[in-house]
Amino acid sequence: MRFIVLATFFAAGFPGALAAHPDGAPWGSADPEAAENCASCHYDSEAVRDSSALTLTGVSGGVTANKIYEITLAFRNPDETETGFQAIASAGEFETAHNEHMEINGAQIRSTKTSKSQNGSVQWIINWRAPASISPGEEIIFLVAVNDSNHDESPFGDHIHYATFRRMGE
Repeated sequence: MRFIVLATFFAAGFPGALAAHPDGAPWGSADPEAAENCASCHYDSEAVRDSSALTLTGVSGGVTANKIYEITLAFRNPDETETGFQAIASAGEFETAHNEHMEINGAQIRSTKTSKSQNGSVQWIINWRAPASISPGEEIIFLVAVNDSNHDESPFGDHIHYATFRRMGE
């Protein structure tokens, strides 16, 4: 029984996972140090920490208080598999996503449906509002996790990629 529960535990938006988490992956799963992180359920292969396949653009240089940033989260994925993501900001809030298949929970955002790689990558565009006040040199941390899934509705054959992106207040 434990194996069945673990086999269907995570995978935001995947039909098999809906039985275990009907509302999607647990919030906070993008943190590799969290008890319920992506790799705690997709354990068939070693998670890729500090993955060079992940990039976050749109927030460069210093972060300006209360400014809305259009962020592009990209995952280089030449195998054209199915992917989903979750991201956490240490401050500020995600406001809107440019895709209807995303959910926002304040400083957290996640995909609710997998995306297939096209031309070797997948991109998600999201809006993030910087905190109302931020001190010069104050660090904002974005934790991102991507499930590079084989879409067989099991934890096997999936590869979890984590990345941490740091930005400083102006």
